Amino acid sequence: MTVVLVSIDRQVTGYFAIDNSASLRPESKRVIKRLLKDRHDVYILSGDNKDAVEKIGKSLGVKEGNLVWEADPQAKRRFLVKMKEEEGKRTMMVGDGLNDLMSLAEAYIGVTINAKSELNLMASDAIILKEDLTNLLDLSLIHI
Repeated sequence: MTVVLVSIDRQVTGYFAIDNSASLRPESKRVIKRLLKDRHDVYILSGDNKDAVEKIGKSLGVKEGNLVWEADPQAKRRFLVKMKEEEGKRTMMVGDGLNDLMSLAEAYIGVTINAKSELNLMASDAIILKEDLTNLLDLSLIHI
């Protein structure tokens, strides 16, 4: 849940809440389930708060220990570096915004979905033009 405060002249005049899980792609759960079945580790790295990330993780079937919240771009990059250098893992990072640039470049396979920036295109190894996560299943066949 993301809460947005509305103010006029520095006085809060209202607020509204957005249910983040409602904005998940319809195929998300099916894709995550398939990746897990194929023995891939799935993590969620998000700038959202703990409650929002836990709710989304639970709805997608991602283990609680594989959830990272309040992660800024540097934290996401450090996470990928740790996976590579300390755990010897090849990673695929999926991102859709400028805040994902460093992570896309750091990952073994960086995937941009519906790139809105030329920088995202340059940082990525693969680009999914249609907003359909099912295409990730084909990329997961690459030995990561």
